[in-house]
Amino acid sequence: MFSHVSTAYISASTNRHPHGAAVIGSGLVASASHRFLALWDTTDANDYGVTTTLPGHDEEITVVKAFSETFVTGDKLGHVKIWRKQNDKWMPLHSWRAHKEPISAISVSQSLILTGSSDATLKTWYYTRDEAGGGQVIDLKRRYPLDIAASRLPGSSVASIIAVSTTSRVIDIYLQTAGQEIVFALSLEGHEDWIKALSFSPCTSKDDSTLTLASGGQDGYIRLWLIKPNTPKPVDPKSTDPTDELLDAFERSLNEVGLDEPGRQLSMREHVFSVRGTEGQPITYSLAFDALLVGHEASVNSISWKPESSTTPQLLSSSTDASLIIWEPIDSGAGAIWGSVQRFGDVGGQRAGGFVGSLWIHSAEIAGWGWHGGWRRWKRSSNEQEAWSEINAPTGHYGPVRGLAWSPGGEYIVSTSQDQTTRIHGPVGVSRTWHELARPQVHGYDLTDAAFVGPGALRLVSSAEEKIVRVFDAPKGFVRAVRSLGTVQWGDEQADEAARPVGASLPPLGLSNKATDKLEASNDDAPLADAPIRPPFDGELATVTLWPETEKLFGHGYELHTLAVSHSGNLVATACRATSATHAVIRLHASSNWQPIGKPLGGHSLTITRIAFSHDERMILSSSRDRSWRLFKRVEGEYEPVADNASHGRIIWDCAWSTDDMIFVTASRDKTVRVWSGSELGKALCTIKLKEAATAVALSEYGARRILAIGLENGHVLLYASALDAPDTWTHETAFDSTVASVGQVHRLSWQPGCTNPQRLAMCSEDWTTRVLDVHFK
Repeated sequence: MFSHVSTAYISASTNRHPHGAAVIGSGLVASASHRFLALWDTTDANDYGVTTTLPGHDEEITVVKAFSETFVTGDKLGHVKIWRKQNDKWMPLHSWRAHKEPISAISVSQSLILTGSSDATLKTWYYTRDEAGGGQVIDLKRRYPLDIAASRLPGSSVASIIAVSTTSRVIDIYLQTAGQEIVFALSLEGHEDWIKALSFSPCTSKDDSTLTLASGGQDGYIRLWLIKPNTPKPVDPKSTDPTDELLDAFERSLNEVGLDEPGRQLSMREHVFSVRGTEGQPITYSLAFDALLVGHEASVNSISWKPESSTTPQLLSSSTDASLIIWEPIDSGAGAIWGSVQRFGDVGGQRAGGFVGSLWIHSAEIAGWGWHGGWRRWKRSSNEQEAWSEINAPTGHYGPVRGLAWSPGGEYIVSTSQDQTTRIHGPVGVSRTWHELARPQVHGYDLTDAAFVGPGALRLVSSAEEKIVRVFDAPKGFVRAVRSLGTVQWGDEQADEAARPVGASLPPLGLSNKATDKLEASNDDAPLADAPIRPPFDGELATVTLWPETEKLFGHGYELHTLAVSHSGNLVATACRATSATHAVIRLHASSNWQPIGKPLGGHSLTITRIAFSHDERMILSSSRDRSWRLFKRVEGEYEPVADNASHGRIIWDCAWSTDDMIFVTASRDKTVRVWSGSELGKALCTIKLKEAATAVALSEYGARRILAIGLENGHVLLYASALDAPDTWTHETAFDSTVASVGQVHRLSWQPGCTNPQRLAMCSEDWTTRVLDVHFK
């Protein structure tokens, strides 16, 4: 029966850590996405986005570094893993607990890995293909390492220089000669705040005689430090020129008087240090401040040098001021003056949180991820040197995804999350690649559930941790976009564009989206097209794809927990959090005039976790925290209770009807899924015993068999099948583990309406991902 499963779409965000992503030479980006390592192939012609997620870490990943064709990751439990591709699959080669506290920085140089942690230590590890072993421990004297960078010293094949930035205003420089311990050499002063990012310029050739260290701080400045072999100047004993010591003393006295404005103190002092060469002879190097890069208005979070830069060196920086800047030396004369040659992002538009991190994908493509986990990517056009244009990049929820629903015709899905956004995802273009299409609601409360109000797919109802249910209608901009992108094949009558407002805007202190006929594009050079030819970018999703709110539904006394819409779209049922029978009720509203219908449906004593309408709308099924389910039947236009059962031992998380309404199923934390007869008003038919708590269920049909998908608390999904005429016997077909499914509790499962083979299963989870799986049957 079951053949195989493939992934059609993964929506995943990137963690809020400045070193949370890295890229290898083939253009594959690995980003830390909650507890996963998410892989995104930037060379894919169809912009597929995240293709796979690699489970393995038990806690949020904080650092990702790349070298040759390998990734190194560290997490909040102090674990470090080395990943490499073997037989077309990425596998963790080595895994060990490096620290007892979270990993905050990692540096990889040849066979040496340096890890820094919030336990205020640095540790060295040497690894080969077979094993990884520990070495030295360096105490940072109660300071927390924020970044580590390591490089070979110019003109030496055995000596390395290591720069460490900590929760202080200085950069610590350490030295190491092959096979020797790492020794502290000196501290670099100059920044006015903590230093968040360090990067050594790439060694382009063997005879490169200088090395540059770039440091970016929370003071908003980037400093460049030049390291070169030192040629001692002959000292003339008769000379009356002031000595270095005298100049240093003079500089210090200036700083004490405070003549310079803070942050602009430029110490030109030259630090001198020596290391042993290959034959044991000492080589002397000088390290001095070289340039100050001023342009960011807030903390600099990450900096990286352009890879394989044969011509001019370029530096990419990202900042909390919501901009990315590419810097290069403008004057190659005696003193290099650096300036910004290109600026990306929202100039001067303090978008919340700005960019967390950025990287060069290759020399003509850059990408950065923002505070809310979404990526933005720019590519340089091949003919003009400095003409950059934005292209598609992955986005995803930044919080557990609680609600998920297909549109009635199965065109696209809506998801809601505790990151306070509602998002619509759907397939685009000839390739049918999935993308995020709109963000109808960006709210001030955590969202709990959403569903489309049929018969069309252009009205949405959503609930959040507030007492109001909100109703949204699609604006003209969204209808135009899904039609021109080929997501839907609708006629003019169905789309009804003329009557719709262009878009919506959110008042500065409001929670309700107001309809508007004038949309502000996020940047002036790209006004919104009448018929877009590409999905919206992350910057546009947050601003111009809102849906106007048309109605509010009241009545509940506490925060809303779940909602359901009948299959015809005539009825909307809602339930709120409850600790007593008074509030544990279902309220029904008619979608024609949004008036309440009949009395609230009572009977439960605690929060109702899920409501499900039967397909013919004669029945309403509800499950609850009080471990019971209840069935209500329509009698003369009103619903009345006809059956209930409390045989589950723990909370019932989910319930669902079969497509023919002959049976319904309930999923509970007592590690069972139970099948009941719908025609005989809840007669028990079968109990499926599981090894984990069941948290979500969905039923479908294929080839005269019922297909039951069960989501578990550990993120796995199980498939069971049964003949249509034998609903009391179920056989286990297959299980999707965390390489295909999730690593956190599955909140919702939903089969695409009207889908044959492959059947399409959408799922959302506690691990912040929304996935669409293609389940193929024989």
